[in-house]
Amino acid sequence: MISLNFTLFVQMGLFLVLMLILNILVFRPMVALLAERDKRIKDPGADAKGMEAEVERMRLRYEATLNDAKMKAIEERNKLRKEGTDREQELVKAAYKVSEETLSDVKGKIEKELATARATLRIEAASLSANVAEKLLGRAV
Repeated sequence: MISLNFTLFVQMGLFLVLMLILNILVFRPMVALLAERDKRIKDPGADAKGMEAEVERMRLRYEATLNDAKMKAIEERNKLRKEGTDREQELVKAAYKVSEETLSDVKGKIEKELATARATLRIEAASLSANVAEKLLGRAV
């Protein structure tokens, strides 16, 4: 027959302590794992949706960065074009100035040579006319 003595209470106490320890160390972690598994089984698209949102956000950020880079490149290209055009205009002005100076120098030289040629031609014309007059008249003039 079963005797009810103090060992029954000790065994019940040990059983309750064991249940408490197992609850903390085994049952609660197991329930959490099962709940996580059920969550993943019931909503498998949640992670995919989260990843899709992250990918879309990253794509938008990439496109914005790419557009900024394109705008900066366009601005830089326009700036360089303007600098090139300005430099070209400066070079053309400098070349025009040099050509004007050269042209004025050449015109001055031509004027001097023309004056010298005219003076020489006057002298030669006088000499030639005297020679022609001598030949026509037959005597020295």
